[in-house]
Amino acid sequence: MNRKANGRRIGVGGNDSGKNSGGKDGHGKNGCVKNSGGKNGRGKNNRVKNSSGKNGYGKNGGGGNDRGSVTVFLIIITAGMLLFTSLLIDFSRIAAFNRKLDGATRAAVRSVLAAYDAGLYERYGLFARGGTPDDEIMGPVLEDWLNGPDGGHFRLLDARLVEYGTNVSQVLGDHDVFRRQVLEEMKYKAPIDLTLELASKLKPMSGAMKEAAAAVDLLERLRKLYERREQHLAAAIEAQREAANAAKNANLDSLLPLQGTAGLSRDTVQDVAAGYAQYTAWIAADASREEGTEPVYAAEIAAYERMARTVSQELRQSSMQAEQAHRRMETLALQELELARQINREMSETAARARTSAAGRDSGFVRLGESAVQGGAASIPAGAEDDLRQIRDTVDQLLLPDDWFDEFREEIVSQAAEYASFYAEAGVFQSSVSAALGGYGGDGSALHDGARRLQASYGRFYEKYIRPGTVIAARERALQSSQQVSREAKRKQAEADEMWKRVRGVLHQLRADPGTEEQREEFRLLEQAYRSNLAFNEAAAGSPPEAAGLPEEAGDMSGDAAGLSEGLFGSMADMLEHVRDPLYIGEYTIQRFSTFDPRNFTGFLGVTGPGEEADDAAADSGGLAEAFNLGNQEAEYILYGFHDPVANIAAAYGELFAFRLAIRTMEGLIVNKSLAHPLLILPAALLYGLKMAVEDMISFAREGAAPLSKYVPVRLTYADYLRLFMLLHGGDAGRLSRMIAVIERNTGTDLSLTPAGVSGEVRASVNLWFLPGLMRTVNRLGVLEGKVAGNRYETSKTIGWSY
Repeated sequence: MNRKANGRRIGVGGNDSGKNSGGKDGHGKNGCVKNSGGKNGRGKNNRVKNSSGKNGYGKNGGGGNDRGSVTVFLIIITAGMLLFTSLLIDFSRIAAFNRKLDGATRAAVRSVLAAYDAGLYERYGLFARGGTPDDEIMGPVLEDWLNGPDGGHFRLLDARLVEYGTNVSQVLGDHDVFRRQVLEEMKYKAPIDLTLELASKLKPMSGAMKEAAAAVDLLERLRKLYERREQHLAAAIEAQREAANAAKNANLDSLLPLQGTAGLSRDTVQDVAAGYAQYTAWIAADASREEGTEPVYAAEIAAYERMARTVSQELRQSSMQAEQAHRRMETLALQELELARQINREMSETAARARTSAAGRDSGFVRLGESAVQGGAASIPAGAEDDLRQIRDTVDQLLLPDDWFDEFREEIVSQAAEYASFYAEAGVFQSSVSAALGGYGGDGSALHDGARRLQASYGRFYEKYIRPGTVIAARERALQSSQQVSREAKRKQAEADEMWKRVRGVLHQLRADPGTEEQREEFRLLEQAYRSNLAFNEAAAGSPPEAAGLPEEAGDMSGDAAGLSEGLFGSMADMLEHVRDPLYIGEYTIQRFSTFDPRNFTGFLGVTGPGEEADDAAADSGGLAEAFNLGNQEAEYILYGFHDPVANIAAAYGELFAFRLAIRTMEGLIVNKSLAHPLLILPAALLYGLKMAVEDMISFAREGAAPLSKYVPVRLTYADYLRLFMLLHGGDAGRLSRMIAVIERNTGTDLSLTPAGVSGEVRASVNLWFLPGLMRTVNRLGVLEGKVAGNRYETSKTIGWSY
């Protein structure tokens, strides 16, 4: 059917043809427009699909060169989406695989470490690898994690193990690893309450111990200075006396006899003066004789002149000899006096420094006393600290004022001046004799005056400095008041020294025991293990331990004991403030290693234990040698580090006795404060302290414990004191190596080869579902952790773990 289109008419029909359609955009379902006059009319047989508007198209119409473009475009889009989706899926599977492999590796490593050495843990609380081999544990765990049980179900990840294995990352013989495990073990098991209880028991004594330590230190130092000063003063007086005796020893007594000092067996100065008148008479008589007669008194005159010259010459020589000795002794006396003055000044300065330092010293006693720990019960007398402080103030009694030394010096100088005056008179007398001989002395009054002055000068010197020696005697009496106290103090000091000598002998006897050959060999092997571990840790061994020497005097021992006690109180204060590691390591040592049983010493000390007869104790002394086996003193060896069967026990007992002596000396100062004089208080306190400390050591041998103090009625065991000594000495690389060496000896395990941490390395692969080549290309950008081999992705994981 043909339809003519006028204006904008659109022909519509099944196969309508518009011959001359005048519509601008003719459309038809499958219409053909022949000679269409529209602006954009299509040629003959052109199909127009959904034609509308300016560029009309039919429903199934199309352009001549664009046929299928939409379909190709859709195919391209769909292919890209499929490609991206497949890449994303494999990326997701790889990420899931990596996560799963990481978890599997961690589980496998932890499972390996779950097989630990049970014996080592039960005995020492330490974890180390042991039991089933690593591969037998690791393989099944990895398979189970990666693939699970084979149930025939679909697996999103087809993982395959390529290889796996473990490497040792940490060993128990390493100090850092060993210390960490010890601290972790003791973090939950250390009896902190026990240590705090020790601190609470010591705290009430801190104030009294502080004052006692300061008093003992000051009194002992001043005692030594006092003895030195007194020696110099005694030497000065002795030199003064020797100077005076030089005149006596020069036979001046015989030339110038005083009443009751000499006989008439020889010629004297008085004889020269008394015979001079007769001498001049003889000369006058012979001068007036008749000419040609022989002199009558020639022999008498010659004898007198010989006697006068002899006396004057001997007087001159003797006085000169005495004068030279006097000058030497005067110089020596002044030197000794000056040395005594310097020591006295040093004593004064020492006392002043002690007051200043005691008032503001931040000692271990002070820090423990000011700590927050609750103090235990104590019965220290009220005002004990003030009493001990007043004992220090009594040291002023030992000091001499400078005026005392000035007066003494003036006495020495005056003595020399008086003798010089006498010496000058002796020279004048000799000149008078020389002038008088020959009869030129007139009536002899000058000779008589010279003899009288000489006699008087010597008499004054003799009375002051020889007999009775009033000046020297007065100076000696000035010293006798303190010397009387000093003699009593020396008596008590001698008693204390004698007791200390016996104690010192027992300790030396203990140290001298060499042990058995088997014990010495055991310690030699232990030393090898110790040094091997030090070398493994590249740690310095430090200087070899040396046994502390025991001082000769009890006073020196008391000073050492006071220093030790201050260190112990300071260690307790450090523990309460911030120090954790030494406490834990020390407590670990006490708990896990053997300690010496002090009751082994019952026979050695000659005492009996509870319910034991004396004969039994003597028989037990033979078993003391076995008590020195390493297995009976592991903690002492770890603490002190002597590779000797006896030295560690001796060191522990030396410190134990020193600490007991310090506490008992504090008690002795309080008990003997009524003696009032510092020279008496100190030796009495030392004697008391030594006696009570010996009783304490006997108590340890009998019962294994002793009371802390008469004022703090609690009993501490030998192990308690070892805990204190552990804190006192701290910890170092040497102590850790000794602990490791003992463990190796007891277990037969070389801890430097014993794993305490492992790293597991696992290599596995997973299949790729899509386009492995594309994944390989993408991997070149570095976005994957592993590699693509064939149609599988392969990677490895390394995980480290430790106890």
